Amino acid sequence: MPDAPKPTLKATLQAMIDALRAGELPEAGAADFPCFSEEALRSHVGVTPEAIQSVLASLSKADIPTLEEAIVALEALSPHSATESRAGAPPGANSLAGAPPGAESRAGAPGQPAWLGFKLVYDSRAALDSNDTEVVGFHGIGAGSANGDSGIFLVYEDGRVTCSRPYSERDRMQMLDCTRGPHMHSEQYAGITWLSLPLEVSGRVFIFGAGEVPFWLARYACDVGFETVVLDDDPAYLTQERFACSERVCLHSFTELDGVGLNIGAQDFVLVLTRGHMYDPEVLAYAVATDAHYVGMMGCLMKNERVMALAERAGVAQSRLQTVHAPVGLRFGAKTPPELAMCVVAELIEDRYRQRRIN
Repeated sequence: MPDAPKPTLKATLQAMIDALRAGELPEAGAADFPCFSEEALRSHVGVTPEAIQSVLASLSKADIPTLEEAIVALEALSPHSATESRAGAPPGANSLAGAPPGAESRAGAPGQPAWLGFKLVYDSRAALDSNDTEVVGFHGIGAGSANGDSGIFLVYEDGRVTCSRPYSERDRMQMLDCTRGPHMHSEQYAGITWLSLPLEVSGRVFIFGAGEVPFWLARYACDVGFETVVLDDDPAYLTQERFACSERVCLHSFTELDGVGLNIGAQDFVLVLTRGHMYDPEVLAYAVATDAHYVGMMGCLMKNERVMALAERAGVAQSRLQTVHAPVGLRFGAKTPPELAMCVVAELIEDRYRQRRIN
C-alpha cells in the first residue's frame, strides 16, 4: 500500500500564517519546499537546504498577505476550486507595498500559473549595490536590490508580482525569471540569489514497471518537478538506491490492481512499462478505467497493437483505448534507455505546459 500522504503545501503555508499571527517563528524545511532539497540544489552552487531557515527568520506579520495570496493562487489551480471566489480574503491581500507602478497582483485568477519565490541574501552590502557588465540592464552603484533582507514573493505568469516589502526594478526582473526558469539569472548579481516553487496541483506520474527505462524515467521526471510513483511486483527492483526520489509500491500481482487503492486522479499520468511488457495488457486495462488525465504505453507498433487487441478482448472499450498515447514519448531518434526516458519526460513536460496554457 502507498505511504500516507505528506502535509500539503497549503497546510504548510497556513501553518506559517498562524505562527506569524502568534508572533512565532514559522517552522518549515526542505521537505515542505522542494526547491530547497539537496536534489534541487545540485546545480545551485553555494545554497544548502538550511537556507530556508534564513528566509523563515526574516518573515514578519507584514508577509502574511503574500502567504494568504499564495494559498488563493494554489486553490485557483485546483480543478475543484478554479471557479471559487475570493470571498473572505483579508483586506490588502492584493496590495504591493512599495512595488513599481502597474505591478498589481492577480490573486484568485482561475488557473493563472503562479510561483512562490524566495529571495536569499547572503551579503547585504553587495546585494544593495550593482557591478553590472554591459550584458545586463541595471548599471551603477546603488542599482541593486531594494533592501538587504531575505524574503518571499509571489509572481504570476502574466508578469504580476506580489510582495509585502519594497522591491527594485532589478529585483522585479529576477522575480519574473521564476516564470521563465527559476535559476536563469540567479548568479548574475553578487550577494543575492533566488529560488522558486510552482504553485500548482501537480499530477503524479505512476510508472508501472521498475525496469531499466523506468529507472531513468523516474529520475528525469523528478528532476523536472513531477512526483513519481513506481510500481512493480518484485521488491528487488524497487530499492531505495534505484528510486531514491520516488514513492515505491510493491504489488502482490499486476493482475490484481483494483484493490491497491492508488486513487489515480484527473491530473495524474499513468505510464505502462512493465518489465518485458509481460503485463502491459492488464495494466493498460486498469489504467484506462481510472480518471487519469494521461495514459501512455511504451513499445513498438506491432507490440502495442497486440496489447490493444488483448485489452479489447478483455472487455475494454475501443473508445478508451484510442485515448492512449502509444508509443509514448516525443520522436527524436531515441534508442538507449536514458534516451527513451528523455523522450517520455519531454512529452510529459509538453503536456504539462499545454495544460497550464489551457487553464
